[in-house]
Amino acid sequence: DTSQSITVQEAAGSGNKTYWAMVTNEQGCVSTDTIDINFAQLPSVNLGNDTSLCAQDGSSIVLDAGNTGSLYSWSTGDTTQTLTIDTLTAGYGTHDISVEVTTTDGCAATDEISVELKNCTGINTPNDIAKALVYPNPGSGRFNLDITAASFQKVDLLVLDNQGKIVYQQTNLSLEGQKTVVIDLSNKASGVYQLLIKGKSSLINKKLIIR
Repeated sequence: DTSQSITVQEAAGSGNKTYWAMVTNEQGCVSTDTIDINFAQLPSVNLGNDTSLCAQDGSSIVLDAGNTGSLYSWSTGDTTQTLTIDTLTAGYGTHDISVEVTTTDGCAATDEISVELKNCTGINTPNDIAKALVYPNPGSGRFNLDITAASFQKVDLLVLDNQGKIVYQQTNLSLEGQKTVVIDLSNKASGVYQLLIKGKSSLINKKLIIR
């Protein structure tokens, strides 16, 4: 090419390519420069399909973000390649888990999965809280809770610190269908908190992370 600028395109994952340019001005003076460009591959992240399992017997599910050697940022605050979800760490209910994977080349990709941990000890136990989603999480302390109820009921929201002390609560919250509730913990210290959502016959536990 002999133009002032060029556009280069290479296949993703094709690696380092070297380009050089030589410029000659009107006085015949010549200058050159070289640049190396890494056409890196985006990571492939697949946590699998949304799933549910009976978890009262200690069962768990291990999520693997793959791409060994990369950096990992899970919505739970974890930074490992794999993440184990069970009732001890997450509690019963539906949990929306996401992860961002950044390779050593600086390329990033994300994926998310919904995992339902069910208590199957009872027969036809009603699931009166159909879904509860918290975002942004991790966050600065102000969280949105999207909660969906199968029928009209009163719901209690409790937030506990790592010592088990209640630091926030809303009681007798009227709920029918879908509703968004703001949980303001902006005056609380950074760390991990537990959100308990108590319905008529359900108890959902969510982990909140304040950066």
